[in-house]
Amino acid sequence: MSNWLTADDFAQVAGISFRKARRALSLARSGQVWRGDALEVRTFHGRGGRSGIQYQVRVSSLPPHLQEHLKTLQIADKAVLSFRLGDDMARLERAWKHDIIAPALEHPYRSPERKAEIEKLHGTYRLDWTGHKRKLTQSTLYEWIKIFETEGFQGLAQKVRSDKGEKKALINRAWMQTVPFDDIAKETIAEDIVQFIRGLIVKGTTRKLIRFMASAELRRLTAAYGYVVTDETEATKLFNIPDSIVSAEARFKAVYRHNFDRKASEDNKPRIRRTIAGRQPMEIVVMDVHHINVMVRRNNGTVASPKFLAFHDVATNRVFGELVFLNERGGVRNVDVIEAFKRMCQHPAFGMP
Repeated sequence: MSNWLTADDFAQVAGISFRKARRALSLARSGQVWRGDALEVRTFHGRGGRSGIQYQVRVSSLPPHLQEHLKTLQIADKAVLSFRLGDDMARLERAWKHDIIAPALEHPYRSPERKAEIEKLHGTYRLDWTGHKRKLTQSTLYEWIKIFETEGFQGLAQKVRSDKGEKKALINRAWMQTVPFDDIAKETIAEDIVQFIRGLIVKGTTRKLIRFMASAELRRLTAAYGYVVTDETEATKLFNIPDSIVSAEARFKAVYRHNFDRKASEDNKPRIRRTIAGRQPMEIVVMDVHHINVMVRRNNGTVASPKFLAFHDVATNRVFGELVFLNERGGVRNVDVIEAFKRMCQHPAFGMP
């Protein structure tokens, strides 16, 4: 736990706006008191403010009730995380909710004036902190007021689940609660099932068949560890493979696509933004043959379309080209490409790549 609070954290603990908090710390820095208490304030250079000056207040100089309030938020790291004190979206959420209930908070608890303010807002729509239209109801508004009066300003942000990111069940809840294995055995079986599912995905197996085959494999492994189920109704429940487990391994479809549809696999690769910065003329030259849709009559009376042998200088975007008129049959030959390349090298404006 830090001995100093930033102006932003001080605003959240005190339940005031950031502007008022910064103003209070600025005045306290010059020797004035805040709500009857002399705060110990220091400055440091950071982003924002005049000349980048930022304020910090020593926790021990805060009024006793604010120190106690801060301790309730910092009992454990999990408590601090659950309030999302440093989350930008959480700050916007708190400010938005407080701005809505502020008129009602000006009136005493259970007063007709507070009730009138709530009824005035009931059924109206407001754009929330995410830009979505949200309908306000009496029950929601009373709930926000209750949270604000019991937990303070920081409580207005939605809490983060303490088990967020943790795996809820290895296979399914019924299997986890029924099989008499220790955690190591359960984790081993679950990992084997996941590997089994991945092996089916890379072969292009359909989702329905994957769940069926994985269910049979789970039943086999469970029996191999000593728990045999003969009741088919119970087996259907115990060895059910949730669709979420298959979906979690969907990234392995890329292996199947790479093996059986190479073009789609190549098209799915992330694109590279190329630049010619630092390239020298003729450092990189690429060549291609282009078919020209212009019909030319040969001396013998037949009609053909010429081929354009193009050499592109990547650094300058210049193109050196030669036309090739083919005989009645055949295509561009290696000797045609070699002759065109030689003439480019001999050209005074191009030369050897």
